[in-house]
Amino acid sequence: MPPLSIDKTKRKSRDIVVAMTYYSPFDGITLHTGKLIERPNRFVAICEVGRSLVSCHLPNPGRLWELLTPSSDLILTENKKGKTDFTVVAVRTPRGPILLHTHRTNDLVQALLEQEAIPSLEGYSLVRREVQQGDSRFDFLLRDRHGAPFFLEVKSCTLFGEEGAMFPDAPSSRATKHVSELGRISQGGISCGVLFVVHSSRPKWFCPEYHTDPDFARTIAAERDRLRIISLAVSWEDDMTVIKKPEEIPLNWGLLDRELKDRGGCIALFTLKNRLDLTLPNGNHISLRDGHWALVSGASISLEKVLSRINGKARKDPWGWDRIRIDTSVKSIPFRSSTDIGEKLRTAISAIASEEIRFEELKPGENVATLFRFDRNPMGITQFIDTIIRMRIDEPSLTK
Repeated sequence: MPPLSIDKTKRKSRDIVVAMTYYSPFDGITLHTGKLIERPNRFVAICEVGRSLVSCHLPNPGRLWELLTPSSDLILTENKKGKTDFTVVAVRTPRGPILLHTHRTNDLVQALLEQEAIPSLEGYSLVRREVQQGDSRFDFLLRDRHGAPFFLEVKSCTLFGEEGAMFPDAPSSRATKHVSELGRISQGGISCGVLFVVHSSRPKWFCPEYHTDPDFARTIAAERDRLRIISLAVSWEDDMTVIKKPEEIPLNWGLLDRELKDRGGCIALFTLKNRLDLTLPNGNHISLRDGHWALVSGASISLEKVLSRINGKARKDPWGWDRIRIDTSVKSIPFRSSTDIGEKLRTAISAIASEEIRFEELKPGENVATLFRFDRNPMGITQFIDTIIRMRIDEPSLTK
């Protein structure tokens, strides 16, 4: 592991400013820039480096929709051995790089612990990493200033809105298990905690991501009085060093308590290879051209039932949505809320799409859903991704 602390001297005008370097993992290592071409699976990215296409290991299982858009600039290190040419370290954004290499997050935390740069953990010393306890393996075993043990699990957060950060960006049964196990250990008299490392200084608060993984959100909310839960915002420099002291940001429990309900809305994405003609239960006939489509629905009674309808198995005598499911695979994007946000979703998506068709109600009592067609895959459209982030993170936080 590289030195955990060095002094770095920077010149600004005629003054000399000496800044502390809290973490510098790539001293002596050449960092390359690659332009993302595609991500064939969770752990592989195909990038253009110079004029060559190269295969890169991506050590991050998250969906990373809002970060890994077409032509994203990735920061890479070259591999001397292994199946891939490079490893993805981070992604460049207009507000600075964001670390994607999840293994480096624990190295960063160790460096910060040794320099007492995490305010809530000052006075704690590292005993060892990767500790087995019960049915789980936790990232750190620490001791407080009195010698008492403290188990710490670290989670890497890369999902941000304008002012908020959330974790996870994909369902994580492993994270839920860790939190449950830490809660059980704490009931036995051993102190435990969870540290969310937010890889940006932009967010002002953190909240468990209740849209994608409500089980994790409910679990950590249930354990919040037994565990020490910390969110730490880290600012990365262009050379992938940390020279600004990380700051703890508050947890937005009020947002979670208010918005984690069985209402809201959803978007279901699918692609048709051929035209599809449908006769709906109400007798209306619709024709869907080949291309990229999104079904948008609100949920005023039960979001879980709407999602079940979208993701459920087809009927023996297919019609409507079931007929679509036979012809293609569907990716659902839920939006959990204390109110039905279907109309807000329809208005936002209508401004991006090229065609709009009224569909049918997915469940009795819910409003009629709407189909939208796009000229290209909406997951590659910045405005579409921004809409998801805004309506999942930014707008709910403004509701009182």
